[in-house]
Amino acid sequence: MTNNKELIQQLDQLIHMEWIKNQRIEEILVELKDVLESNELSIDNKDLIYVPMNPLIKEAKDLWWAEAVAFGYNVLGTLFVNSLTQNTLALSLAWPVIEKIWFFLWEYAKAVIEHKKTWKAIKQWFKENISNGLKNLLVDIWVHDTIYTSLMAYWLSNNMFDAWLLSIFSFLIALPPAILMKYSGNELSYHIQKNLTKLNGFDREKYYESRFIFNNPHQSESIFEETANTFWLSNHNLSTYHDTYFDHRILAFSDRKWTLKFREIQDHATDTSVSNLEIAHTLAKKDYLHKNGVYNFFYSSKEKWKKDLTWIELESILNKYPYRFFIKQAGKEVVFDRRIFHDHEVRITLDTIASPTNDAIKSVIEVKAYKDTKYLMEVMEYIMKKWNIRLTTQGKNDLL
Repeated sequence: MTNNKELIQQLDQLIHMEWIKNQRIEEILVELKDVLESNELSIDNKDLIYVPMNPLIKEAKDLWWAEAVAFGYNVLGTLFVNSLTQNTLALSLAWPVIEKIWFFLWEYAKAVIEHKKTWKAIKQWFKENISNGLKNLLVDIWVHDTIYTSLMAYWLSNNMFDAWLLSIFSFLIALPPAILMKYSGNELSYHIQKNLTKLNGFDREKYYESRFIFNNPHQSESIFEETANTFWLSNHNLSTYHDTYFDHRILAFSDRKWTLKFREIQDHATDTSVSNLEIAHTLAKKDYLHKNGVYNFFYSSKEKWKKDLTWIELESILNKYPYRFFIKQAGKEVVFDRRIFHDHEVRITLDTIASPTNDAIKSVIEVKAYKDTKYLMEVMEYIMKKWNIRLTTQGKNDLL
């Protein structure tokens, strides 16, 4: 059976044959070749789309399992203490004391489950996620243990039921407030982080974004121009972007992705350049078109913070504390030429990667909507109905 690569070669030969005089036949052959080339992308679909769980549900699931797995042996521990003493204080504190070590053992157990291959991968995962075990421990002490101990002490002092049964009731009642406290703490930390960014002189930009990837620049340019013409978008000058991404130790909250980059932009029409430091909080989402529900729409909600800086100014800042601790060395660099079509509600960009390191991605089309997701999904629906192309929730720094 002939594979895709062989078919692409044969189609390319047909396109350049002199006997093909019919323009429509030639267009069909070119479109077929583009489709086959787009299907030759070397990136697995599972690496292109990642949508995190609802943060409240995720915190509920995580804290529930951390508490629930400790549930069995803690009940046994309460039974054991009950066999030794009837002291109300001892029985009330038996569970909270016995369970503490589990919050770190649970993170280790998850590391083993997630990364069974190598001991090094297990240790790295555990190291990166130990903070979650610490957060679970603090929430458990401040909220769950306080409610649990108070209920146990009250019910035991009134001789209500056996201690082991009361421990179960107290555990279940105390769990929802602990889950809400952990979720609220993450959201509060995120808003504090945003306010600190604003106080440091950064300007905020918020929008919704979808991203399509191509290994065929000819196909992406054709789609880009046809989509822009369909939605009556105006043209903008060609510019060259040079992005330098930084590794960092700054925490992200509620599965938002936190990226830090220095961006230089060269406008070819005016021969001017600008540079800035950008911080982006990105949260991938999934939705569907409400009028027919035909397509799954994967996009990101993004908050971007920008501050005009030169590279020399940035280096002097990064050499000072506390920035030296939180921001590591410069990492990946991505250079691309960008064309823009836009109106007051939506912007479509075509990014052609300079010297791509991955043959599967040579250009990227991004659709950005500033008001809401309705216009975004209309443009996405038009593109996905008309062409067989790949959608991703990953950023260029993750894909290249």
